[in-house]
Amino acid sequence: MNDLRGQLARYAKLYEDLSPETLGDLNAVLAEDVEFQDPFNHHHNRAELLDSFAAMFRKVPGARFQIIDYGPLLFGANTGVLYWKMFDQNKPNGGGLTFEGTTLVTYNDQGQVIKHIDHWDAASQFYERFPVIGSLIRFIKKRV
Repeated sequence: MNDLRGQLARYAKLYEDLSPETLGDLNAVLAEDVEFQDPFNHHHNRAELLDSFAAMFRKVPGARFQIIDYGPLLFGANTGVLYWKMFDQNKPNGGGLTFEGTTLVTYNDQGQVIKHIDHWDAASQFYERFPVIGSLIRFIKKRV
């Protein structure tokens, strides 16, 4: 990998521009056997990942990503990190779900993404927003 920062910049731009119409653009950077993991999904190929994103856009048509920062890991060969926010741009006054997290991105020698592992707090950023389970999580957090 010659230019990890450049590869990360390209990937970050693809995510910021991601929409149902641009999903196919990810084919240019994802390896066929890419591994994707977040708190709700674990996929082992590009087709599954693209299907998952298509389903996300059907459920949340206004979903958008904002990449706040990115860079290579100091000791991670061919690995970098993205710092991002995901939000629903269709909700007025910042309503709707907003998630903040990081992604570890690993490239193969051909410059394709082979791992995309999202890290974000599903308990505080998702589950706590539901009345029953949210109350339970907040109760537990106060006791710990």
